[in-house]
Amino acid sequence: MQNKNAVLLFTVLLSLATLYTLSFNWVANNYEEEAANYGAFVADSLESTGEISEDEWESTQAQAAREFLRDSANAEIYPMLGHTYREVIEQELNLGLDLQGGMSVTLEVSIPDLIIALSDYSSNETFRQAIAQAKDAQRSTQGLTYVELFESAWKELNGASENPVELWRIFHNMESKDLFPAQSTEDEIFAILSNESTTAIDNTESIIRKRIDQLGVAQPNVQKVSGGRILVELPGIDDRERARKQLKSTANLEFWETFFNDEVIQRLDAANTAIATANNPELYGSSAPADSVLTDEQKIAKIPLFRYLQPELQRRSAVVGYAAIADTNRVNDLLRRPEARLALRNDLRLLWEAKPNQNFAALYAIRDDSRKGKAKLSGKSIVDARVSYDEIGDVVVSMTMDSEGASIWGRMTTECAADNQRAVAVVLDGLVFSAPSVQTAITSGRSQISFGSDQSIEQKMLEANDLAGLLKAGSLPAPARIVDEVSVGPQLGEENIQSGLSSFVIALLVILLYMIFYYKGAGLVSNLALIANLFFLIGALASLGAALTLPGIA
Repeated sequence: MQNKNAVLLFTVLLSLATLYTLSFNWVANNYEEEAANYGAFVADSLESTGEISEDEWESTQAQAAREFLRDSANAEIYPMLGHTYREVIEQELNLGLDLQGGMSVTLEVSIPDLIIALSDYSSNETFRQAIAQAKDAQRSTQGLTYVELFESAWKELNGASENPVELWRIFHNMESKDLFPAQSTEDEIFAILSNESTTAIDNTESIIRKRIDQLGVAQPNVQKVSGGRILVELPGIDDRERARKQLKSTANLEFWETFFNDEVIQRLDAANTAIATANNPELYGSSAPADSVLTDEQKIAKIPLFRYLQPELQRRSAVVGYAAIADTNRVNDLLRRPEARLALRNDLRLLWEAKPNQNFAALYAIRDDSRKGKAKLSGKSIVDARVSYDEIGDVVVSMTMDSEGASIWGRMTTECAADNQRAVAVVLDGLVFSAPSVQTAITSGRSQISFGSDQSIEQKMLEANDLAGLLKAGSLPAPARIVDEVSVGPQLGEENIQSGLSSFVIALLVILLYMIFYYKGAGLVSNLALIANLFFLIGALASLGAALTLPGIA
């Protein structure tokens, strides 16, 4: 009798625990339905005032619902127990990509960029040709790694060269002399490159996992596939643009000294003239027509760069000019032309700001003392990054450097402060986040990244959290680009759920009826045991944080 009571008590307690675990799904669904209703109310209001069209209603409703859930993530929504929405969704039974919708992304790690970085950005012509030839071969060759293709291209080109180069001389430099010893054979160098490429892919996979954790995605799937690629599946992701940004961002943080604009404006003018001369040589030289008789079309032809880039001539700073956001790609194409690069010289890099205001972007003059695109101080020296507030209460990301980074930062800021308070640019993935003038030397090893004035506090906070997470997770060892992306819409997920549930219910009813028909009373008892087992199994899945997929339902 005592054993029977103990079993009954255990069953009741287990049932209550299972109901409690499954209740998180019910609470979360109710609150998300409330958010959807709020989003519909906002979209209806905007549509009634003519601020959005009927075609924009659905995206506006979804955006408003996401903002409602994000802003109330810490609101208590579980009756009596006081659990917040964030805590509830962490405890609910998760659905897989095939049921919930989401996105599947394939990333490709750029091994060519890794090899170039290991060579300390060598400009050896044979080396660069081998890199380019291996890239071309990779597009049409299956089954070979990029390092193997590079090895084949190098041996072919270097063997045919009149002045062959020993490969170790390209990779043996101050930073990697221990990795690539002097007098190493070509086979040894290629073995090291193969090992480094494998390590880079492994490290990229690990960093991607850390970044996904910050997106709050339940049961993501990250796995390596062939060809140096990484498959990432994100069930239930709402803000897909944010996810793309998190996945493909190299998070390569750099600190650069800058030029004053009056120090380089003549170079820009020379670049403009060089481009115009190459495009329209008849407008220059001894037989060229005078400026006073030029047509409007010819006048425009003589300012191909300044047609899109407005030089900054009013204020002395690191900003050399401004361009409409729609014209930045045109300016980039012009500045990449050989005649423009020759006029600008290789100690000058021109980078756009990360946060343009009012549809115009500023172009900064970066001083590259290495002449190879290598910063004196990088994000590798960052040991901590967190969201905080500056003196006026604006959102910033505060960074702390290690001892070596603090020493370099101290020297850079000392030199800039003494040189007419020259600006230091904080650059992330090739975009200037801020370029403050250095008033005094900073020897504490601390710095900040600000986010401009064209965003709301909520937007700044979201971006600051993302950036701090990227910096703490670490920069990717090599750039990664999205080569394939598949979005699974929630409607497809709903269709899968309905199909899966229908097949499940039909199969279950057939089994239950057959058990009763064949076994009579014993069959009824077995049916009750089966239903109880199913009930407890789903509760166990929810408590373990597992994800329910369509094959799992089947």
